[in-house]
Parts: sequence; structure tokens; C-alpha cells
Amino acid sequence: MTRIRALLRARVEAVADRIHAPGDARARAAGLTVERLPGGRRRMSDPRVPVWLERRRQRLARTGGDPLDRALATGAHRPRAEAHAANRDDVPRLA
Repeated sequence: MTRIRALLRARVEAVADRIHAPGDARARAAGLTVERLPGGRRRMSDPRVPVWLERRRQRLARTGGDPLDRALATGAHRPRAEAHAANRDDVPRLA
């Protein structure tokens, strides 16, 4: 039974590779990373996202964010954002 499953799994992987090859090539050409997962699945990600998130985190720490950022802040982040906004005259207050 295990041998049959292994053969079937190999066949599924081969078919998935053939089906996904054009999309994978386009994704790689667009600068995305493509990771093969079991069962013929793929995970695509943009390697620039961590850089963008770090820049956003730094901007929010520096400016306190806009009203939407503060409204969506949760836990320990909200008091810090509100305190930062309270020290600025040009930042609208949240209700």
C-alpha cells in the first residue's frame, strides 16, 4: 500500500509541476518566490514584504500613524499610538 501511495504521490507532483509551470515562471519573473508544497500545492510570496513591514513599523513608531492606524491598533500598541497623537496638534483625536 505504501508503494502505491508513493507512486501516486509522485504522479500527482509531476502533473502539478506541469500544470503550474507557466504560472510559476510568471511569478518568478515578477520577482516572487515560489515554494513547492506537498500535494502539488504552491506558496508564493514577495521577498519585499518584510522590508515594507519594517519601514511601516518604523514610520508608525516615529509618527504615531494616522487615525485609521490608531483605530486598528490593539493591545499594547493602542496606548502608545494614542500617547504619541496626544503630543501632536496636527493629529485628529479618536473618539
